[in-house]
Parts: sequence; structure tokens; C-alpha cells
Amino acid sequence: MNYTARHSYYVRRTCQWLEGIGYRSDKVETNYCIQVAGRSVFVKRDFWGADIAARCRTSMAFIQIKTGRNQVNKGVSQLSSDNDWPPGVGRYVIWWDKGERLSVGPNVWAVSEGACQKIRDAAKTYRVHG
Repeated sequence: MNYTARHSYYVRRTCQWLEGIGYRSDKVETNYCIQVAGRSVFVKRDFWGADIAARCRTSMAFIQIKTGRNQVNKGVSQLSSDNDWPPGVGRYVIWWDKGERLSVGPNVWAVSEGACQKIRDAAKTYRVHG
């Protein structure tokens, strides 16, 4: 499975996990095509550094999905590039261990916690950046 397919799989899986713990979630990355020298090049852009936006009654979260633990620092820098976030918004980097079940949950690295207690409680491992 190539990187794009694996990333799309983990985005779908994370949306299912978020909906299972009471969040409404949606993918916020955009895909578009650029014509370069007679060829089509497909480009993905993240919305404010996040792949998924999730909300529940009491909180809002922007989530960056990574395919492995070795990419977490890149995800943290993508979500930290803009410091104009309201205090109640959580920003998280999520990655799944290979073959992990939805009931166990992903690994979560909190860039800023916000008010998203459900994510902290349902994660397999939870760390706060900084």
C-alpha cells in the first residue's frame, strides 16, 4: 500500500473512531489537479494544518493524521505554525499502530488540549507536547 492510500485509510479510520466516542468529524484537506508541462499533478493541501475537523457539544478539535510515530514532529510543526488559535480548540496529532483495533484507539499527541476530554479518555496513549 503506498503512502497516499495508507494515509487515506487512517483518516477514514480516525473519523470512525471519533464518531464512536461522540464527535462529528469531517475531512478538511483539499485535493486538486495542476497541469505542469502537459502532465497532471495531484496536490493535497491541509486546512490550517489539519486533516480532520471534529466537534462535539463542548469542544472542537483539529487533527493531523500521521502514518507512523516517526512523523509526529512534522505533524506538530504543521499544527503549531499558526498561533492564532482560540483557547478552547484542541489540536492533536494521531497515529495508529499497525493492525490496532478501533476499540483500543489510536496514539494521540496533544499540541494544545482545549476542552476535548473524550479524546484523552479514549486514546490508547496520550501525550502533551512541550
